[in-house]
Amino acid sequence: MKKFIVIIIGFLDCFFASGKDLFEMKVANQAVADAIDSVCLIYKDKKTNKPIYGGHGRTIIRRKLQVGETVFVNSLGSPECLSDSTKIYSPRFSSDLNWSEQKISDWQKYAKKNKSRLNFFASNAVGPRNCDLTGFILSGDTLAPIKAAISFFDSAGIFLSRNFSDSLSGFYSIKLPPGQYRYEVKAEGFLLSFGSFDLIPARMSELEIRLPRVTIDNRIILRNIFFEFAKAALKKESFAGLDALADFLKEYPSMQIEISGHTDNKGTEAYNDRLSRDRAEAVVNYLVQKGIGKKQLNCRGAGFSEPIAPNFFLDGSDNPAGRQENRRTEFKILRL
Repeated sequence: MKKFIVIIIGFLDCFFASGKDLFEMKVANQAVADAIDSVCLIYKDKKTNKPIYGGHGRTIIRRKLQVGETVFVNSLGSPECLSDSTKIYSPRFSSDLNWSEQKISDWQKYAKKNKSRLNFFASNAVGPRNCDLTGFILSGDTLAPIKAAISFFDSAGIFLSRNFSDSLSGFYSIKLPPGQYRYEVKAEGFLLSFGSFDLIPARMSELEIRLPRVTIDNRIILRNIFFEFAKAALKKESFAGLDALADFLKEYPSMQIEISGHTDNKGTEAYNDRLSRDRAEAVVNYLVQKGIGKKQLNCRGAGFSEPIAPNFFLDGSDNPAGRQENRRTEFKILRL
């Protein structure tokens, strides 16, 4: 059974309550400030249950920054946070003290009509509610938790959000509308990871991601790479994943890799060998255009000689899902 911790922090007071029922809890002490002075924060964290303090903007926070580091700030100049509390700003955290980048739609912004203590929040948004996606990012060999950046894209490859997993637990979470999505995971010392998932209305989804380390002969499937049917032309949905791969290779200028193309077994062996080779070359050419040296890149066409799933079921019928798994592009480390 879930246990909730409610911490109310105001400019003049601080009190808390805990219990198993979110709607009926015994308050440990009584607040003395008014509605404007008090800010309610409900935040449950598996590690610390630490509160995040609020105020009237009269707070100075000192922090050392690295050149190029992204900093998330909010001030009274933002329309989401006003000094008279006529609007409410609600940041999201992927885990304790980790910000989640996100795009806020108009229907996600709420405003108080007046300064009354009692307000009712409702939405007339059409369509299903957002779905919860949670999971853990772990090391592929030791299953130890990893602090990683996980980026989410829609089915067209458009960037939506970037979250960060917790370094102690590997936990991450995000809310997204129902639909099909792609993800990309990046962590220091580990290979990139790509994949896709579906979110179904009224259901919480879980996705565990295991990352292989940056070592010779380790390989990953570039699952977010797509080509035109029976051609070697890259679809625009592939660009985000290839851009991430280019950025990764720039961090390892001495690394030499192999890009290999793979097909299912429809068509002749010669046809599939040529198609897989052309697709691998298309990926290499894209990376070169993004500033990767040709000496870092090798390409190979494997055709249908290295399947990872059966193209047919045991009864001889066609296996479309297996064929889709076999049509892939792989990335392998040859030298560090």
